[in-house]
Amino acid sequence: MMQEHEPPKQKETAPSHITESEVLAPEEQSLLQEVERHPKVISILASRHHQGPLPTPEDLAHYNTIIPNGAERIMRMAEKEQAHRIELNKNEQVGKFEYLKAETALKSNGQWFAVGTILLFAILSGMFVYHAQYIYAFWIMTGSLVAIVAIFVTGKYIERNQTDDYE
Repeated sequence: MMQEHEPPKQKETAPSHITESEVLAPEEQSLLQEVERHPKVISILASRHHQGPLPTPEDLAHYNTIIPNGAERIMRMAEKEQAHRIELNKNEQVGKFEYLKAETALKSNGQWFAVGTILLFAILSGMFVYHAQYIYAFWIMTGSLVAIVAIFVTGKYIERNQTDDYE
């Protein structure tokens, strides 16, 4: 997109302690010199793109001219930010590990409780069998086994749904 314009009446200037060569990149300087040699000004739209945590080396050098130790301050800021990000990731991993340990311990305790409950009802059923009360023994053992199996099945179903929600 190039358009011809009349030369501007006033030229914008940088602050007195900063020269054009410090503000513009080399390719921009050559374009500016070329435009100044011609009587008509050509308008050019130029853009630069940079991605990353630090500015380009040219920009860092420019910061040093504007702010005393500007580049050093930017580097320290980037290093602090990176150290902070690493610490956050580390804390997140430690938190996940602690959560998994607690969840595993909870499941283990639940399994031991289930074994204890089954043994208790098995002993109770055995006492009924010993006293020839077979129907009571059958219902106690069947009821306890059905309850334990139902708890494990619904627990697995709930756990699967929670896992799907997090994905």
